[in-house]
Amino acid sequence: MSPLDRKDYIREINNDFRRQIDLYKDDTSEPKKVIIEFRNDKTLQLARHVRQVPINILKFRKNNGRISSDLISYENQHGEIDETTTEGQEILRGFLEKKSKNENITLKKSLQHHGQNDPAIITCDGFLINGNRRKMIFDQLHNSYPNETKFSFLRVVILPGPDDPGGAP
Repeated sequence: MSPLDRKDYIREINNDFRRQIDLYKDDTSEPKKVIIEFRNDKTLQLARHVRQVPINILKFRKNNGRISSDLISYENQHGEIDETTTEGQEILRGFLEKKSKNENITLKKSLQHHGQNDPAIITCDGFLINGNRRKMIFDQLHNSYPNETKFSFLRVVILPGPDDPGGAP
């Protein structure tokens, strides 16, 4: 059963992926903190750290409304997609690339010329909550301009994990 079918679904944290995020995140990104729509952060004016993370360790997430119909159709025909595998990630990338092609072109032009305005939001183990299309476009830009380091990293807010204050989402 897909996580999209279960409202109470809790994805287990992949500790290997989490160690990678902890190892490679850095705080050289500006702004250093931002208030996001998470729990009661806006009410409390709680700003969370913005980190810079290499795009190659970030993961697309299955539970993404933009691709939910594609995901359900695919899984009904082929079985469940394992989002932790390279194959699973490529399938999810394909869904994202086929959706909203005109919007993807506009986003690509914007990111290429102006850079990333808003940080993406990720789980503590690197799965994108918000920013799947940005990662996909950054991957494309990185492949087109491999010497441009600005396309090698995504600015992100990392949500807390199970052992962090407040606990995992």
